[in-house]
Amino acid sequence: IAPYGVTEGLVEGNGGIYGTDAYGGTNGDGSIFVLEPSNLTSVEVYSFEETTGQRPYGKLCQAVNGKLYGMTYEGGTNGDGVLYEFNPSTNAFDVLLDFNGANGTNPWSCMISIGADKLLVSVTLGGPNGTGALFELQPSTGTYEVVHSFSSMTDGSLLFGGIIQATNDLVYGAATSGGSSGVGTVYSYDPVSHAFNTLHHFEGGVSGTGPSAELTYVGAFVGMDDPGAIAGGLTIYPVPANDHVFVSMNDPLLQEARLTLSDMTGRTIWQGIARSSVQRVELNGPAGMYWLACEQNGQRTGQRVVKR
Repeated sequence: IAPYGVTEGLVEGNGGIYGTDAYGGTNGDGSIFVLEPSNLTSVEVYSFEETTGQRPYGKLCQAVNGKLYGMTYEGGTNGDGVLYEFNPSTNAFDVLLDFNGANGTNPWSCMISIGADKLLVSVTLGGPNGTGALFELQPSTGTYEVVHSFSSMTDGSLLFGGIIQATNDLVYGAATSGGSSGVGTVYSYDPVSHAFNTLHHFEGGVSGTGPSAELTYVGAFVGMDDPGAIAGGLTIYPVPANDHVFVSMNDPLLQEARLTLSDMTGRTIWQGIARSSVQRVELNGPAGMYWLACEQNGQRTGQRVVKR
């Protein structure tokens, strides 16, 4: 079965180029595939299922041991996603960790290798404070330690973007929400001292809003935000959702705004006008990822929505 909904980030291993897709595979829950450079054909090497994880949105990470590591957004023992290991030499697959809320839930982001037997993992939600966490994992034993739990207004929340390690050995990342203005932060973490620092609080407007992509180091860090976003304009819940979500208009000026629900191909699923401070939106589509946008007077804000 050809890959469908290919996620970000490809890695090279065992003579091929490996990646994940979120909706393909034998079971329709996502798969790991390898692209053979010699003939440019794609081969499925592992198909996810409910017990081993579903929707591997985050990219793969290759560790020092040559194995590949990744996470799924949902599935596993608790339905909150898993962290898995895949050996490209043998195609052996193992679940190393089932997310359960306390250690994170619904990971959207990724991990990086920070040592011979150590991974630093970023989880979008969950952790001790429920708003995202960083933890270190030892693949050989499966043991982990939460090294930082985000607390929303202090240092950020919703870790949709990835993390990277710069030439100074510090790890950098961005939170999509939270911070002093509620619209995201940039942070650093020292894997040696475990020191965590919030480097920047986005303020909306020209400062930026809702960073959701991985930073890139080019002598200075470059990130991505939505330049037309309305700072702190709305809250969408629950995350993830089943058949519907509620949109809470934090700014009274957003009432009578236009709401648009789209799938990840850009196709409009539903469109309407917000008639009250809390609007119910039906998710009339298959399980997967959507984008719910709010537009008023030429300005816009939005948020990813995931339907179970």
